[in-house]
Amino acid sequence: MFVQFKSSHKKWGKFAEAMLNSCPYSVRLQRKNNKYYVYISFEEDLPCASIDFSNGAIGIDLNAFPSHIAWAEIKKNGNLESYGEIPTPHLWDGRKEKSDYFAWVYANEIVKLAIEKNKGIVVEKLAIKDKGYRGDYKGRKSRRIKHGFSYRKLIARIKILAKRYGVAIREVSPVYTSVIGMLKYAPQFNLTKDTAAAYVIARRGLALREKIPLKYRELLESLQSKSRSVSSVTEGRNEGTAVKGKTLPYKPWRVLRVALLTGALLDRPLYRDLSPLKRMLVSGMGEGG
Repeated sequence: MFVQFKSSHKKWGKFAEAMLNSCPYSVRLQRKNNKYYVYISFEEDLPCASIDFSNGAIGIDLNAFPSHIAWAEIKKNGNLESYGEIPTPHLWDGRKEKSDYFAWVYANEIVKLAIEKNKGIVVEKLAIKDKGYRGDYKGRKSRRIKHGFSYRKLIARIKILAKRYGVAIREVSPVYTSVIGMLKYAPQFNLTKDTAAAYVIARRGLALREKIPLKYRELLESLQSKSRSVSSVTEGRNEGTAVKGKTLPYKPWRVLRVALLTGALLDRPLYRDLSPLKRMLVSGMGEGG
């Protein structure tokens, strides 16, 4: 069977050039609802990354409910420069064709942002193989992302477009990005929890360490001196800080999260209102980093 078709796709010229140069390609024809769809794949020469991390980075945090992309731009020294959110309501659309299309649209917005800011992109590694490694990705967010094809699809498209436009991209561990952002940066800069997580992701992309603020360290010391030990504060939750005989570096953050959210370190528990932490952080941020 022979099917003749015309296309106005912006990549058609590159495909025609690839055919003239005898480059390999593949064509898949699909019939759906009495319409024919043609899918063409071919290799494209990609430029070397001209936009790197020498000026800083843009961290990306993906969120399902409500569906949006939180981003944070940092300078090369790790200081926050700008931030924002991109709504992604169509990423979860029931129709595959529509969600595929909008995945490209949202990915394009992220890459355009990186080009405008002249900074590389930092995203989280979505594959979590070690089941004993506790943190942000143990629970609802973990299940949504690990089983959410839309997330993987969006990340894949961001990577493709970043390479196509010469934007460097890095993947970092997702462990405790939300916890550190929520407890340290959200109250300090009046950020949302998700934007604060994007800030931590960007800093992690530049290999910057997250020191525990002085007042938090004092709280931890006072907690350890009390009859209730650090381990008892967790009440059996979020255990597993040792993986294959190694002590993980996030145990203090784990203890702080549980203690603050249950009210063990403050007069009342913290849920969505993190404002009580701001005065504490401002007075003790000398060594917070």
